Amino acid sequence: MTCHRFVLMLAVLLFAISVAHADDKPVLVVYDFTSDFDEGQMGKWIADMLRGHARRSKMYVTIDAITFADLMAGQEVKVTGSTSAEVVGKLTRDTFAGDIFIYGQVTRKGAEGYRLTFKAYHVDAKTFEKLLEESHDCPRKQFCSGAVDKVLKKLGGIEDIAEEWKKLADNLKGFAANWREKANADEHVADLAQAMKKWTDELTSSERKLTSYRMQEAAHREILDQFRKLVVDAGNSADALKEKGVQGLAGSRQVLVDADRIADNITTWLDTETPEGRWKTGANLVRNGDFTHGQDTPADWDPLPAGVTWVKHPKPKDKRDKCIRMDVNRKIAESYGMIYYSKPFAIEEGATYRFSVAAKTARPDLKVFIKCYQQFDEKWDFKAQAREVYRAPLHVYTPEDNKTGWNTYTRDFVPYTGNRNHPRFCRVMLYAYLRPGVVYWDDVVIKKIKDPPKRQ
Repeated sequence: MTCHRFVLMLAVLLFAISVAHADDKPVLVVYDFTSDFDEGQMGKWIADMLRGHARRSKMYVTIDAITFADLMAGQEVKVTGSTSAEVVGKLTRDTFAGDIFIYGQVTRKGAEGYRLTFKAYHVDAKTFEKLLEESHDCPRKQFCSGAVDKVLKKLGGIEDIAEEWKKLADNLKGFAANWREKANADEHVADLAQAMKKWTDELTSSERKLTSYRMQEAAHREILDQFRKLVVDAGNSADALKEKGVQGLAGSRQVLVDADRIADNITTWLDTETPEGRWKTGANLVRNGDFTHGQDTPADWDPLPAGVTWVKHPKPKDKRDKCIRMDVNRKIAESYGMIYYSKPFAIEEGATYRFSVAAKTARPDLKVFIKCYQQFDEKWDFKAQAREVYRAPLHVYTPEDNKTGWNTYTRDFVPYTGNRNHPRFCRVMLYAYLRPGVVYWDDVVIKKIKDPPKRQ
């Protein structure tokens, strides 16, 4: 094993173990499925879909595609749909420190249909436990996504919540109707019941979106638990109101307050389906984008070049608040400028991302370059290397009303080239040039706000 591969494998092991323990999430390893009819293209597509859906569910730790491909390239074992679970399990445990692995095959069924066979196992230090082995028939390619969702839901122990959701909504609706009927036409109670009915109507209309697999299933479960409690509280308030008249009104009002609170939670999760909602709630792909963590230099950023320092924020929000300072002299400003890079992170080709950065400049002009790369294999006289295949520049213009203060700049970008080059990972380049002076950078953020379009 080469030194490079050993270091890479060690990094994967340490990362997977630390993240799994930190968030109590299992490490999921998905191997490319076998599809002999097209030399594996369909099988790879299914595996990529499994990884993407698992990652978006936020229930698992997944291995990024570049690292996975690099480690698999050095393995003697080639995983196919007929490889034994013991062999795949040993590879999962020893190479990826995985907790769960999925593999399988795709076969043709009819002129346009496919049969997807999934095998999933849990692995620990000594044993392998079968979690599921099942096949799904898909009449056309677009039905494969639904099969993947069903398998991941079953694998995660999550039952289909649509019916459960509907029952709870119906219970609240029935409660609202009975409330008015049994309240002896008390106008205050009738108003509360009408508000409850309106809210439960909105709940039912939201049912389909709220049961989307792309949202966090743990959040679904939490909200459902709140609904169960609300149904019980509502029933108790109705009984108290019936027995004690207006004395039960306070408890009934509290039920409505709880309903409004849960409605706010629902609105938040519904918003995660929109670009603005994803921007608000999504995870920052730029690790340590606020420059909070590190020892002598910021973690997950390049070593500090001459003229670049890691300093306490001029106006700190707390004692850990730090930022990057660039002291740009005239020679550097008027030649190649001053540059500082983030460490690379994985991106999804064709997805829409939003970038944001806070900056403060005294004279130097600023730009940010979002550079995306593809890993190229060794060929002819060129060594294996990462090459830039896509670039999204952000031109920073300071507003007239705040020339010397902090300003935030944003842009959306789509890492897609449309040809044989495929952006797989990304770096952020902070750049100051043209005029000498001092520059501060902070809060570097990239979030995915829209999934890539489906391409056949």
